[in-house]
Amino acid sequence: MLGAAAPKRMVENPFFIVGSGRSGTTVLRLMINMHSRLRVPRESWFLIPLLDTLPLSGPLRKDEKEQAFEMISSHSRWKDWECEDAVLRRAIFDPEIADLAALVNRIYFDCAGMNGKPRWGDKTPKYSYYVMKLHEVFPTARFIHLYRDARDTCVSMRNGGWCEGDIQRIVRQWVGMTRAAREGAKLGPDHYLEVSYEALVTNPEEHLRKICDFLGEPYQPEMLDFYLTAAKETAPWEDGIHLKTRSPVGAANIGTWRKELSRWELWVVEAYASATMQTVGQAIALPPATAPLRWALRSALEARFRLGLLWQKVKSRLAFCAPRGQESN
Repeated sequence: MLGAAAPKRMVENPFFIVGSGRSGTTVLRLMINMHSRLRVPRESWFLIPLLDTLPLSGPLRKDEKEQAFEMISSHSRWKDWECEDAVLRRAIFDPEIADLAALVNRIYFDCAGMNGKPRWGDKTPKYSYYVMKLHEVFPTARFIHLYRDARDTCVSMRNGGWCEGDIQRIVRQWVGMTRAAREGAKLGPDHYLEVSYEALVTNPEEHLRKICDFLGEPYQPEMLDFYLTAAKETAPWEDGIHLKTRSPVGAANIGTWRKELSRWELWVVEAYASATMQTVGQAIALPPATAPLRWALRSALEARFRLGLLWQKVKSRLAFCAPRGQESN
């Protein structure tokens, strides 16, 4: 993806796919990349330090541009874009680049393998927490929130080794990202769209048409052939994670939790996620009468979780203060 110089133009309404990891966001990204006008590169992640550090509006100083270059070029995900640092530097330090919006826009056009496509998007799950900041930088941006059944998502993350397979940490992450992404609803229907994974994979053409309408783009049937190019669109280190994207979508991965979640894990997931699940139309499996027990379980687990964090801090301080040679005691 060596970047050729991008046209001197402003972006045509960038778009961001948000939602929890393992919710089908990669499949949607691959579908969109089959469109002749749309490009979503591999996950970026490096927008987080930019959004947290640089002014969201107003001119950037030379030292702030240097900061941006260092934050991006040193980020572990930058290498996945397969773009030379020299191309990145030219993009950032172009005299026409005045503010953060123009800087990010130029980086995508020059470094994201656009190949002449006029419109870029991004698919980085953690940007769910940055919807409002991204909207501030790009007031015309569109946000597509793809969500999946909390229990199936947790199974997929657990099986993939997310959070060391700790179901409590995993479901906390699902709840946090889902709630954060749904903040985008405040921007109104012109800027925010919700699509369920289950709907997308069982009726892909219908929902891709809806997504294209939302983006103001014509639907293209080639989007259904995403699996033909999936292997080259994902980073080599992700091959084992995204093997299922090499095949057409279907209902095979819907409801896997019924066989794969233990009873205890189901209680943990629904103790944390039931309220959020219901806001996106997901029916819980445990009887309504268990609501007080779910609340008590969540409270107990959360107290234990926070106690664990506190103990880790105490251990780290004790290790720091220990005499040399006794740090691991």
